[in-house]
Amino acid sequence: MALKGFTQIDQVLPAAPEPPRLVNDFTGRALSATDRDKLEQKLVKFDQRADVQMAVVIMDSAYGYSSEVYARALANKWGIGDQQKNNGIIILVTTGGGEGKRDLTIQLGKAYASYPVNDVLNEIIGEMIPLFKEGKMYEGLEKGTDMIMEAIDKLNEMTGSSFQHTSLFSIVLNKAG
Repeated sequence: MALKGFTQIDQVLPAAPEPPRLVNDFTGRALSATDRDKLEQKLVKFDQRADVQMAVVIMDSAYGYSSEVYARALANKWGIGDQQKNNGIIILVTTGGGEGKRDLTIQLGKAYASYPVNDVLNEIIGEMIPLFKEGKMYEGLEKGTDMIMEAIDKLNEMTGSSFQHTSLFSIVLNKAG
């Protein structure tokens, strides 16, 4: 049954972009080319600095799948993050085809599975959504990626390493508390 579900979802997942990009606006209208390129450069620099790959994908629809399921399948298909560390992050925004009908999910690789991340992710999403509602897609994505990057940078300062990212969200939780 799971294989059948994967096969079905695989049919509606876009192929990985060529050349590879970390920011993909499949709607063609959510981000200007300038904003897309600024966010792309920011995420590339972050990956080089922190060894954590974060991708942003904007689509009209998740084709009947929950955003969470669709994002995880897309991240797996595209190979987001380091395969050995399983530390990739994907931010998926589905626009629903119109204003005020957006769905947003942030999915993390399994490296983060043993940590209480739901409250932190809800906090990050809570900062992004009001900006989206104001029609500020770029600003919302900028805010969300900044919050994630800040937590990872803080972790790197504390550990002196870019290898131990699994405590990322416990640091954010301590900061929020």
